[in-house]
Amino acid sequence: MSEPQKSTSSVWRPLFVFLNVAVVTAAGIFIWAVAFNVTFVPKTINYVVYELASRSGVSSFYVRGVVILVSIPFFYAVARFTKDLFGLLQLKSSPLALYKDKFGIVIVLYVGLFWLAMGAASERAGPYKNCARRPDQQLFWSDDAGKDPEYGVPYHPCSFDEITEMLSTKRKLPGPQPLEIEDAYTTEWFNGNIGLKGPPRIWYVQDDNGKFRYFDRPGSDPILGVPLKPVTPEVVQHAEHMQDESRRQAAELEAIAAKRAIAAQERAKAASKTQAQNEQRAEIISTAGGALSAGNYDLALQGCAEVFKSAPHDQQCKSIYEEAGPKEANILVQQSLREVQQNKLDDALLHADRAMKLDPENQAAKKIKALAQGLKQTSATLY
Repeated sequence: MSEPQKSTSSVWRPLFVFLNVAVVTAAGIFIWAVAFNVTFVPKTINYVVYELASRSGVSSFYVRGVVILVSIPFFYAVARFTKDLFGLLQLKSSPLALYKDKFGIVIVLYVGLFWLAMGAASERAGPYKNCARRPDQQLFWSDDAGKDPEYGVPYHPCSFDEITEMLSTKRKLPGPQPLEIEDAYTTEWFNGNIGLKGPPRIWYVQDDNGKFRYFDRPGSDPILGVPLKPVTPEVVQHAEHMQDESRRQAAELEAIAAKRAIAAQERAKAASKTQAQNEQRAEIISTAGGALSAGNYDLALQGCAEVFKSAPHDQQCKSIYEEAGPKEANILVQQSLREVQQNKLDDALLHADRAMKLDPENQAAKKIKALAQGLKQTSATLY
């Protein structure tokens, strides 16, 4: 009995299945490769342009043009290295495959060039930095998160003030410059000049004595070495209060100074008057001395009498008076005696009295006075 023959369709069916699977797989690989090549180039360019432009501050148009031109060898190398599925599978299984192929080496060089460009672009990219304030108040920054390598202070995203301080240090710009607040009410403490709001324009530090000092930018105080703080509405109100208090004290001091100036003027006037009186008195004393020397005792006595009105204890006039008084008394006694002889009794009594005032010990004046009085009484009795 013969075996049954197999149908032709049952023989070729596995082959057809294999071919269908192969075609579908090849189509999938082709579609994936096309999609990969279509999206890989623009996505790579967009990523590189965004990172470099945002960190460097250069126009994205310039960056895009340079990237497109410079990356031509890179994309050519990528296309040659990944020309089939086996290249990708080889790269996935062993990254060292890049270093075994000339196109792979080109790709590696471009990756390294990209990170070098990122480092250069990030040199002044403050918003992308992480900062740490060390115990010695020195600011340290890094492109990576983590901790300060020396003190272990955790990094944090740099604040605006820290970015300003960092850039000032990098560019070797002058540090914070002190400001003199002439009028706390008109000073623009915040950007926009909208009252006590907005980003600060002024930074401050308070020393151990409680005194506020103000600066034009963030950073560290050049004397104390501590970080400066941005002004707040409370700091502005304190500055206004201190200004009002300072002006009140200045007004009080000004009033006191005005009173002192008036008193000084009065003293100057008094001193000038006193000096004039002293000069006048000296001139009178000099004249009285000259009169004494010339024998004009009456003039000498009149001069000293004038001096005694303002300076009753003047020693020079006192000496002149003591010398001229007795001598003038003797002259008056002689005159009084002549007037008695001439029967001018009233005149005789007047001059005798004056002689006695000038020289109370003058006995002749006393006798003449008594004589004149007696004669006057006798004359009155006879008539």
